[in-house]
Amino acid sequence: MFQLMHNLANADGIFAVALINTILIPVCIVLIGLAANLAGRAVTGLIAFAVGDQAAGVTRNYLTWPGTLMHEGAHAALAFLSGARIKEFRVLPEGRTLGYVRIVPRGNYISKGIQITLSSIGPVIAGVAALVLMGHFAFPAASVWWHYLILVYLVVCVIIHMNLSPLDVKNALRGLPVCMIALFIVFLFCHVNLFGKLYALLSAFVNLIFPVPA
Repeated sequence: MFQLMHNLANADGIFAVALINTILIPVCIVLIGLAANLAGRAVTGLIAFAVGDQAAGVTRNYLTWPGTLMHEGAHAALAFLSGARIKEFRVLPEGRTLGYVRIVPRGNYISKGIQITLSSIGPVIAGVAALVLMGHFAFPAASVWWHYLILVYLVVCVIIHMNLSPLDVKNALRGLPVCMIALFIVFLFCHVNLFGKLYALLSAFVNLIFPVPA
């Protein structure tokens, strides 16, 4: 699998690179979102041992509220930037719900599909960006134990809230064809190999965890 990723990341030809990126980036977004979903369920399961099954989900969400802020903020930000109107935005507790966003897509059918798609995948995009920024800036700047403790807490909050629900995945498919055409044009004419960069980050992470002997 890793060798396949290596071959794809180092494909020759502008057209091939653009096509590979166009196909694999959306796939990676969905896989990351679903993996975060599993991570959230795992954390909920651990909490259930202490507070019981019924209260576990609510307790997890309260303990990881910064992740809720990122999750709902990402939905709202991507919706707004793509042209949708934000009808309701809440990140404060209300019963068993800690936050939600309601948007009103605007424009023609294609525009509405794009707005719904981008809003749906917002938590994954924001989560990856937050993890990259923390890895590049926050962790190197940490100097005492409680700095690392806070950062690890924030990493957990981000990971379990950069999830995509089945409804998010379903909504993301609405404008996916148009989004993929736009992605292909960007990758083709701007010569951007985003998947290659993601592969390089993954390789660096694997080498950090499993260093190759000199």
